[in-house]
Order: sequence, then C-alpha cells, then structure tokens
Amino acid sequence: MAQISKSSLPNIAQIQSHPVETEVKCAADKFYGWFKNNMTDLTKIQPHIYKSVEVLEGDGKSVGTVRLWKYVIPGLSPDDVLVAKETIKAMDDKKRSITFSVMEGDLLKTYKSFDATVTVTPKEGVKDECLVRWCMDCEKENEEIIIPIPDAYLDLVALMSCELGPLLPNIAQIQSHPVETEVKCSADKFYGWFKNNMTDDLIKIQPHIVKSVEVLEGDGKSVGSVRLWKYVVPGVSLDDVLVAKETIKAIDDEKRSITLSLIEGDLLNTYMSFDATVTVTPKEGVKDECLVRWCLDCEKENEEVPVPDAYLDMCSGCIFL
Repeated sequence: MAQISKSSLPNIAQIQSHPVETEVKCAADKFYGWFKNNMTDLTKIQPHIYKSVEVLEGDGKSVGTVRLWKYVIPGLSPDDVLVAKETIKAMDDKKRSITFSVMEGDLLKTYKSFDATVTVTPKEGVKDECLVRWCMDCEKENEEIIIPIPDAYLDLVALMSCELGPLLPNIAQIQSHPVETEVKCSADKFYGWFKNNMTDDLIKIQPHIVKSVEVLEGDGKSVGSVRLWKYVVPGVSLDDVLVAKETIKAIDDEKRSITLSLIEGDLLNTYMSFDATVTVTPKEGVKDECLVRWCLDCEKENEEVPVPDAYLDMCSGCIFL
C-alpha cells in the first residue's frame, strides 16, 4: 500500500488541539449546570473580562444558539476589547461536555477555525470539587504557516473556571426541566394553532384549567405580547386560582419553537424567574403525529426549591387537536 508523506499534503488544513485542566472548588453537576444554563451571566460575575454578550439566535443555551461576546484578555491592554461570534456546536449532558465554535471575530484573523470544548468531571474522592478541562482546537491553513498556541486563551479559561467555581454555591441557579409528549396531530397544525389561536381557544378547550386570559400588550401572538392568565393546577385545590402575567419572549417558526417568560404571578413567589419553551417536531415515519417538548427553565435561590412537577404534568397534558 502506498504511503502518503507529509510533503504531499501541503494544502490540507491542520487542526491542533491544546488542552488545559483546572481543579475547581465546586461540585461537577453544579458547575456544569450553571455553565450550561447561565453562561451569559459571566458579564455580571466577571465584568473585568466579559464586557457584553448578545444572544443573536436561539435561547442562549441550546445547540444552535448564536451569541456575540465582547471581552478582554487579562494581561493585555484593558482597552483592547475583542469580539467573538460563536455558536453552541455540541452538548453532551451525560459527559458534562459543551463545544463552542467561533463563527466570526478577532480569533479568525489568526486561525481558519477555532472550537473550544469544556468537559467537567467529579474529582475522585472529593465531594465538592471537580476537574474542568478545556480543549481548544485551532485550524491553520497548512503546515508551512507558523500559528501560535493560544496560550492567552488557555490562561483565560483556566482563570475563569477557578474564579467562578467558589462563587457558584452562592449564585442563583437556573435549572432546565423537560417533558415530551406524543400528540396525534401534525407538527405544523399543532404549532400553528399554538402560535395563533392559543389565547382565544385554550380557555374554551380547557376551562377546567384556564379560567381567564387577557391580552395586556400586543396582539397576543407575537414577540413582546403580554398576557394575564388565571388558572388552576390539576391535582391542587380547584378553588386555588393562580395568576401568571407572561410575555412571548421568542418565536422560531423554522424550529416550531416558542418561549414564554413570566413577568409577575404566583410562580415568582417560588422561583426568581420562570421561562417555558415549547418545541414541536414531526414524529418520524408518522404523518399526523408529532412530539411536543416543553422545557421549564426555573431560576432558584438554593437547592431546596422544588422541581415544578405539577407544571410539567400540566404541560404534558397538552390538548390533542
């Protein structure tokens, strides 16, 4: 078999991996959970590094999300603000691993591509400590080009991880709670109804749950609309009518996804914030069925705040059109 020499591949881009691992004083699940769900809060916790972040696409924490960061590198001029537009490329909750991929920005003036993967593992024998491993995969055009190792960025993520870990036990945590239901209705029909008719029809279809709804701002179906709901939770006293004032935070017709965000109401007596995202996907191989996935994102002050099981049950009982 013929061998391929390095000299025969002068024009093939080269990817080099550069790892760094840090011991962090924080449980692995807590560090990973915060990093997955709250990473955009880095601008509040480490403003000396992260100057601003803007979510351009998605919910800011799921695969496909696109964010625009402005930041500085410690040790360089604090006036030299850099820019990175990145996307969440991959996520593996089982391995506690997330991969970010740079799409635009200062890094791509040096590298053809730049990915960063963070993986969090428990520290063996130590309850509230973990190992945070970053791996930066940098692609250069060819072997003839000398590209520097991204030492400043390796130092940056190591510093960020070490500073962040001890703070997390005292920082409010956003936890995601998903539930998925099979619905005997096509995905487009269910999503179209939910987007355009939910305000008017839900009180008629489920009067045992929804007692009233009032559109306070907007048209009741577009981003920015504000609605006031009065409802009961199945399994709880039927005389206990609850109130929720919510806004439509985001709509993605391509993904058939809508995010609702609570502004006022009974739920905020328990949680610091409460968002609900519904995503509808066709059921593979079945024409008139779909999968309706709800994800409830709850910000809580401590671990003693309960999981919103009653609301997950209520969402999973979505109507079948």
